[in-house]
Amino acid sequence: MSRPWVLTFCLCQGICFGWRPLEPVALNQVEAVARSRSKRTETCNRFRQVTEMLMRKFSSRGRVLDRERAGFGASVSLDFEIELKGSRLAMTPELVLHRGGIDVGKPLFPQTSPWFNVDLDGGIYLHGQEKEERTAHVRWQQSADALIELQTATITPSEVHDVLEDLQPWLRKAEACTGRCLLPRKNRQEVRFTQYRRLSSWNAPDTVQFTIGLDLSKVFMLLKLSPHYSKGILADVAELCQNRSDAYGSLVALAAVTLEQAKRYKASRGCDHPKAFMQPYLVRSHWGDMVRALSDDERQTFVDDVLAAVSGTVDPEAPLWERRFYDYLKFPETVEMARLVRGRDLAMPEASEDVVQQLPASLTGLKRLAAKVLKHKSSVDAEVSRRRCGLHGPGGGEDFSARQWLQATLRGVDLMSDHDSPASNGSLSGMVWKSMGHWRMENDPQQPNYRFVYLECRGKVHKRPCLDLKGRRWSVPSYMRHVARIAKQFE
Repeated sequence: MSRPWVLTFCLCQGICFGWRPLEPVALNQVEAVARSRSKRTETCNRFRQVTEMLMRKFSSRGRVLDRERAGFGASVSLDFEIELKGSRLAMTPELVLHRGGIDVGKPLFPQTSPWFNVDLDGGIYLHGQEKEERTAHVRWQQSADALIELQTATITPSEVHDVLEDLQPWLRKAEACTGRCLLPRKNRQEVRFTQYRRLSSWNAPDTVQFTIGLDLSKVFMLLKLSPHYSKGILADVAELCQNRSDAYGSLVALAAVTLEQAKRYKASRGCDHPKAFMQPYLVRSHWGDMVRALSDDERQTFVDDVLAAVSGTVDPEAPLWERRFYDYLKFPETVEMARLVRGRDLAMPEASEDVVQQLPASLTGLKRLAAKVLKHKSSVDAEVSRRRCGLHGPGGGEDFSARQWLQATLRGVDLMSDHDSPASNGSLSGMVWKSMGHWRMENDPQQPNYRFVYLECRGKVHKRPCLDLKGRRWSVPSYMRHVARIAKQFE
């Protein structure tokens, strides 16, 4: 039997076009390459199917007020996130999937109030052994562990009282936990957790984050309330923008603060998620949308005024981040990195031929895989913790300067947002900036949230606080009331 013939063609210099007989060894190689490509196509299709069909979706409009309840004239919104940092959930396969962004198709936590939801968060602390009643301050790489987080409804400042009526009894029940306990509930739904340190032992600003929504024109006044920004950069902005609109001065100040925070990250020489250095405030609103709210004349001077405000600290042409950050791993990326399933990137060891299992494309299969993650949790966490600084994926687009970021906003683009960022496109999870720039601003004057800007307070007691904490210790209820009193000033 005659040997097959194969067409040769030029991929690079030195290879000529033409037909030649294919040697048996070469034929085996071609078949092997074909099989490898087929497996790779199947792998990519499975990841794509899970992403499109089974991942949880979050609204780009953010958390908006219930206008029928709060009133259509409400001009300030608040929501709070309360982390029980001394807690650790007893993880189940479904909780592992939920932690990794998979929609399991049903509620997983017992809910007892319309004013807040019980959920989980990855947290930033690695807990000690169960016999130890302490929390070790060790930076947490993503893992299968999670702690309890409460998320309030989006409310007006006046509604904090209603939230606390339901929240305080829940917190007292959780506080009474010693050892291994059940979450407070109204039905038979059981979720267990262990408490290593009571919530009341923390100063509340270190465990409570709030997001405030307010008109763009009032942002400068809010930033002035932070002791960290009482002088310096805000004074420079006030002088630059003394004859401009309040909205313009607010946006210049917010952009200058954001650049200063990015510069602080760059100076740290460490590797983290970009949002970790967004303190006191993280900007949840999309920068392209906010700049679009300015007048034509204001947009013409916006870039130069922001760069003038940070001229002493930020090089406008130098890369802001220098590729030194992590992206977020969802469940598919976690099991891919842990080599439990075939990976998408051929350059990665998890894509090697000895990893036979493909990512399941059904919820049932994913639950079985999550059970495997829990069974081999130590080795999975170890694999993830060894990841190098950088994106999990082909990368690209991480290096942009302050000037490039600002100029992009004039085109309606936010390079520090997963909506627009080339860096996010270079990440297999697609999540680099997470909440940064994720919420889109309403630019229709007929909409109740027209020109609303959302800022998340991430400052801590001794680390760039958002508000004057008066040097005192706060409980969760007293701190929430304090925030509400200040927010009410902007109504």
